[in-house]
Amino acid sequence: KTKCGIVGAGKKQSRDSFEAVKGSRRLFYLILFTGILSASVTLSFYYLQIAWEGGTDVFGIGLYLAASSAAAAAGAALAEKAEKAEKALGESAILKITPVLIALSVISMYFTDFALIPLCVISALETIVFVATRDYINRLIPSDKRATILSFESMICSVVMILIFPLFGLVSDSLGMGS
Repeated sequence: KTKCGIVGAGKKQSRDSFEAVKGSRRLFYLILFTGILSASVTLSFYYLQIAWEGGTDVFGIGLYLAASSAAAAAGAALAEKAEKAEKALGESAILKITPVLIALSVISMYFTDFALIPLCVISALETIVFVATRDYINRLIPSDKRATILSFESMICSVVMILIFPLFGLVSDSLGMGS
C-alpha cells in the first residue's frame, strides 16, 4: 500500500526543512523573526481595515492601500542602501531597529485618525526587512535547499498567524476595540 503522493511529499519536505534549519540557530531565528514580523504587520492591516469601515469610504481605503504599496516599492528600492548602511552599524542593525520602528508606527495608528504616514512607514520597513532577511537566509543555505527553506519559512509565518490572530482577537474583544 503506497501513501498519497502529496501527503508523502509534504512529510518529506517538512522533514527536510526541519533538518536543514535544525543545524543553524541563526537560520531558525531569521525564519521565526520574519514570520512574527510578517504576521504582526498583516494583523495590523486587517484591524486597520476594520477601523476604516466606520468612517472611510472604499475609494479612500483604496488610496491608502495604494500609497502603502508605493511606500513598499520605495522600501524595496532603499533596501540595498539600508544593507550597506547596516554594514557600518553591524549586521543585525536592520533586525533590531526596524521592528521597533514598525511597532512605534503601529502604536501611533491608534492615536491618530490619519494613519497614512504610519501605514507607509510600516510598508516600507517591512519590505526592507523582507529583502534583507532573504539575503541573510540565502547566504546561510545551499542553493539546492532554498526552495525548501523558504517554503518552511512560509509555513512558520502561517503557524504564527494561527497562534496570534485568535489571541489578539480575544484581547481586542476584552478591550472593546471592536465596538
